[in-house]
Amino acid sequence: MSFDYAAIAKDADATIREFGASATLRRIASDSATYNPATGVATQPATSPQKCVAVVFAYPQKMIDGSLIRQGDSQAYVSTVGITAPIVGDQLDWQGTILTVMNVKPLAPAGVQVLYELQLR
Repeated sequence: MSFDYAAIAKDADATIREFGASATLRRIASDSATYNPATGVATQPATSPQKCVAVVFAYPQKMIDGSLIRQGDSQAYVSTVGITAPIVGDQLDWQGTILTVMNVKPLAPAGVQVLYELQLR
């Protein structure tokens, strides 16, 4: 008997859409910022924004160890629909707050992306 993980991914997306909110995931191109010493002007690094849907919440106190997970860190579940996989260093614009992705755990049984769990700081 095979399990339909694609259907689970659709269910996860529907649940995140129902209980989450719109967000923007940005990948910062580290090599795109420049500095002109003659003018003293620096350009901002280029970003590639992706609209997504996420549920963001605080870590339970028992999970905060002060090292890997710090006070103030947030956990997020992000739908996989329509986005490329987040990576460490990406930023999530969540309700006007910019959070940096510290860790990414893809939930991908049998190679089918169901959702992304992010640690945000």
